[in-house]
Amino acid sequence: MPEQPKRKFNHHHANKSHKKKKKDAPSNVIEAVTPLAHLDYEEQLKKKELETLDCMRNMFAGIKNAFSDRGALPSCFSKVFEDDKLKGVHLDWHGILASPKTEGYRNNCEFTCGYNSEKKPSVGFRQGLYSQGIINVESPQEVRIVSESAKKAVQILQLFIEAHHDTHKCYDQTTHTGLWRLMKVRENEKGEMLIVVQVDPTHISEKDLQSIAEELVAHFKSFDKNFNSTDDLAIDIKGLFLQKHSGVSNAAPTDAPLQLLYGEDSIIEEVLGLKFRISPMSFFQVNTKGVEVLYSKVREWTLESMNSEKKKERVLLDVCSGTGTIGSTMSSSVDRVIGIEMVESSVNDARNNAKLNNIENIVFICGKAEDTIATNMKEHRLNSPEVECIAVVDPPRSGLHKKVLEALLKSPTIEKLIYVSCNPNTLVENAVRLCSPSSNFSGRLPPFVPVKAVAVDMFPHTEHCEMICVFERKLEKQ
Repeated sequence: MPEQPKRKFNHHHANKSHKKKKKDAPSNVIEAVTPLAHLDYEEQLKKKELETLDCMRNMFAGIKNAFSDRGALPSCFSKVFEDDKLKGVHLDWHGILASPKTEGYRNNCEFTCGYNSEKKPSVGFRQGLYSQGIINVESPQEVRIVSESAKKAVQILQLFIEAHHDTHKCYDQTTHTGLWRLMKVRENEKGEMLIVVQVDPTHISEKDLQSIAEELVAHFKSFDKNFNSTDDLAIDIKGLFLQKHSGVSNAAPTDAPLQLLYGEDSIIEEVLGLKFRISPMSFFQVNTKGVEVLYSKVREWTLESMNSEKKKERVLLDVCSGTGTIGSTMSSSVDRVIGIEMVESSVNDARNNAKLNNIENIVFICGKAEDTIATNMKEHRLNSPEVECIAVVDPPRSGLHKKVLEALLKSPTIEKLIYVSCNPNTLVENAVRLCSPSSNFSGRLPPFVPVKAVAVDMFPHTEHCEMICVFERKLEKQ
């Protein structure tokens, strides 16, 4: 059930060049979902920092290789550290920033409806990959990244499925039969929730589905604090939705029918003093407190990169701007923000969020970055000598397309680039291209140089980690 995702909840291996032994299949759902949960949090941070430093070494090795037989190495290679941990890393390393919240931090969870090892109906997480033949779905009650409210929501649906199991089974991905497929839970820091129940309508009449939906509404209302529920499982449900999806995978297309059964169609979350409206399918970082750490560092480094002595108009070019969270949180610190995003629904969300916060110095443009960077640089006067333009990129896990990288390299006023990465492997690949010497590419300007980086742990107990890397270059003034 995608939500215009820039990120998916899965794990990466931080160093592609190191061949790792094939991992044994997880023995339980805790190992499957939170493979680092057995480590103390400080040990998790150390492990992630070492892995991201491996990526930095790979990055500099790639840059060095790109310069072989093509002239002197960039000046950054003169930066050498005595600390063994930093050998091969030629930039200012700022370590790893911890998540302020490590337990129950996920504000967006998807729970599969299936059967557990005892063949009983279960709502929770699969104990591994379906592609590996693992079909058991086990309870999330002991999974540390799931909030207590979300765990209660799981129990509420579990009770309903058990009560109706004689007539309505959980979906079977082998036989493609059954009704109940998935439950999506989104919540804000206040505990207000949106709940989506996904069903396969193939083997049920519309009349019967409408009847079961009415029963579902009555059931959830009986556990809803907004309807004065005092049950031990009572939660704050702001909106309950039914989604119809008959595809083979639970990942429904973005246009899959979504029906509001009762309540409101969105909730509000606050990040760094700003409000963001979240609907069932809109993109939003899954760790609200963690993203405040991430965006605060982006803002700090963006402002540090700007030349405070020169009285120029400060403009932030937000590439892959998504729903506008980075641009919006930066808007009070710069004169203008120009956001570029190819997903139309995300652009609409970004514009609505700007209105919600009365932000007037921000513009969001819908289009592919590689097709629009040059035209928007011209249209919005970003090439003017009176403008200081810094680019921030926050791409999906696949990284930036090579045409986007070339467009950034061709931009005559972008001397500083802040790269926010959810996948260190693609950061390495993109960085090598950004920092490689000029080739036969027509119109390409001098390459960038990596100057500093930091890891940000947005996903405690998992192997995933974010990074921020700052790149700079010196351009001759026209």
